Amino acid sequence: MEVHHSHHSHTKKNLKEYITEFLMLFLAVSLGFLAENIREHQIEINRGKIYLAELKADLINDSISLQNKVFLVQNQKEAADSIYALYRNGDWEKHINEIYFYYAIISLRNSWEPNDATWEQAINSGTLRYLNNEELVKKLKAYYFHIKTMKNREERILTMMDNYFEKYRQIHFVSPSITANKDFASVMDIVNKSVKPKMPVFTTQHKILNRDQFDFDTYVNAVARLQGTRNLDLNSLIYSGIEMNKELIDLLQATE
Repeated sequence: MEVHHSHHSHTKKNLKEYITEFLMLFLAVSLGFLAENIREHQIEINRGKIYLAELKADLINDSISLQNKVFLVQNQKEAADSIYALYRNGDWEKHINEIYFYYAIISLRNSWEPNDATWEQAINSGTLRYLNNEELVKKLKAYYFHIKTMKNREERILTMMDNYFEKYRQIHFVSPSITANKDFASVMDIVNKSVKPKMPVFTTQHKILNRDQFDFDTYVNAVARLQGTRNLDLNSLIYSGIEMNKELIDLLQATE
């Protein structure tokens, strides 16, 4: 049986065909890279939008808590001023119920916590690279440094309260919580409702416990030191923090 072998014609490619194939391959690879870059860029844009939305929510929550903090310190300042007035008049022993009421306000503890979770996550994960606004990043850094300072000062005030007021709570005033007494329960409205409490109609005549150990001059001095620090922080840190917060919220709204 005769076997026939097929013969294939192999035509040698010329230079033009090689160049054409190279260009097509190069173009295909380049388009692939371009498409991937566009996809990654879009992902970064979307992540940036999510981050900005979360950041704005944190700043709005900060704004509310800062205003509440201002309201608390202002009420505490008024209570301290009332104690100073009793001291100047020299008739404080006739106003023990009022002193209890002012003490309840001054001794309120409301540890302010900044909403900085989104910011801390951005620092740790490198999310800041998604923001293409140098002014915004600069102002964010300044703001979060500022509120960290505020938080440190808040810790200092809590320490001062322990140092200056703990003995009064344990020895001279109703313990453990003066606001548990129905005469002074409305004081908590400052924190819970942002409502200014009214002087209550007292159900009983309260007394300074261990009166022989109570020195009103020393107590007024402790109030002055504590409230003086609060007032300083209010004027030098809290008000400026509120302004920085408002500026950032406006800036974020402008980028939407």
